[in-house]
Amino acid sequence: HGQTVIFNPDFFVEKLRHEKPEVFTELVVSNITRLIDLPGAELAQLMGEEDPKLPGGIGTASGFFRSLMSLKRKDKGVVFGSPLTEEGIAQVSQLIEYLHKHLRMEGLFRVPGNSLRQQILKDALNSGADIDLESGEFHSNDVASLLKMFLGELPEPLLTHKHFQAHLKIAGE
Repeated sequence: HGQTVIFNPDFFVEKLRHEKPEVFTELVVSNITRLIDLPGAELAQLMGEEDPKLPGGIGTASGFFRSLMSLKRKDKGVVFGSPLTEEGIAQVSQLIEYLHKHLRMEGLFRVPGNSLRQQILKDALNSGADIDLESGEFHSNDVASLLKMFLGELPEPLLTHKHFQAHLKIAGE
């Protein structure tokens, strides 16, 4: 009993990590969330351990994005000024795909497009129509201006208010 006990925290951490990984993970998450003042569910979502719920209660992110590519556009509605939906994202993805092919155009997001062509394109997207952007009817500046308009008219930012604190912590603010 007269012997000195040397306390080595690394030994206990490694022992816990190997013998009881669930308890170890729970303790780590608990302490990290306390240190950065972030709710545990948000941290789990950020780490990809839990699928985040999407606006309007539309399932989980993984199923959402998997279904996006095979989405058949039915029950079309207004895209601009509405919360993000599968249909809305499928419509706007046409713009993004087109712009991806034309990124080298000088002034793409700086030079405004033609307002009449933009309105025609906006109406087509809101109606749920498939649009052939490669037909030459629309200019890439029309498409870029419309994408900016779509983002500006979203009722909630892409980096949502719900996760605002998490975004700040990640950015180091």
